[in-house]
Amino acid sequence: MAGFNFQQMGGRCKMVSEEDAVSLLTGDIIVLEVQRKMKQRREQKEEQRRLSRVHAKVERQKELLLEFLKQRDFQPRVNAPKLRCFGLLRSYPLQQAVLERRWDAVQLLLRFGAEPKLKDSFGRSAFDMMPCQIRDRFSRLHERILATGTAVL
Repeated sequence: MAGFNFQQMGGRCKMVSEEDAVSLLTGDIIVLEVQRKMKQRREQKEEQRRLSRVHAKVERQKELLLEFLKQRDFQPRVNAPKLRCFGLLRSYPLQQAVLERRWDAVQLLLRFGAEPKLKDSFGRSAFDMMPCQIRDRFSRLHERILATGTAVL
């Protein structure tokens, strides 16, 4: 009985030649490998879609932030000061957002690296300019950004 194997199919045993058993086993392996690769491709495509959604969201946030900076005559950098009165007065985008009570802009500026400790010409930081009820939320948001080290929350 050399060259023959027994294969169990549905509770019954069937005697097959060794070549058939190998080809059947190889076929099963090929099917499993194809299924694994298809699953891997689906997962990669889903990850790419997720990343493209995240990327699109970040790009929209950048556009909003750049629009905010441009409308207020700031340079397109979150920590660049705006100088007035022959350079004697300076203010920062984060402080401007706080003064205007644009909390959405405050969050965007923090997400993209605005430094809340920067002080204007009068020695006030953005934190000093905000209402008391907002300060706690602001400081928690900034701590979370510093802890995660990411621009997107």
